Amino acid sequence: MHPLVKSRKGHYRELFDKFHKQGFLKVRIDGEITEITPGLKLDRYKTHTIEIVIDRIKVDEKSKQRLAKGIQLALKKGKGELLIIQPKKMR
Repeated sequence: MHPLVKSRKGHYRELFDKFHKQGFLKVRIDGEITEITPGLKLDRYKTHTIEIVIDRIKVDEKSKQRLAKGIQLALKKGKGELLIIQPKKMR
């Protein structure tokens, strides 16, 4: 994941549309993973944190190249910043 918005107000519809057109399917909004759907927007008067989900990968020997590409893309989109989250059910 990479951060898009950190604790800012807004509806972000244009941002979601932009990333959906680029082929991204999910975002994490205020800690919850959500599918990007046409017309998705948030309450413009509430503070939000938004991160784009770059990929969901089971890390193993076979996924090294895919993992490396995902990290590079996240760092590029996040301007040097990325977030890696391990799903709760795997902890």
